Amino acid sequence: MPSTNKVTHLVENFVKFTKEINDIAKNLENILNISSSNARSVEEISAAVDNLNAMINKLDTLLQCYKT
Repeated sequence: MPSTNKVTHLVENFVKFTKEINDIAKNLENILNISSSNARSVEEISAAVDNLNAMINKLDTLLQCYKT
């Protein structure tokens, strides 16, 4: 293979790998965004559970008045 063909082949591979690396970087960014969103959702769910627990405890206290 002549040296110009080798250089052309190397450049083509470089372009191909650069595109693949950019695709991987975009996918990793999407994963990061999804992970951040999931973390916020978990925090919101945790706060809702804490609120429900407080409401259940309050209701339980109020219902204690009606126990015989």
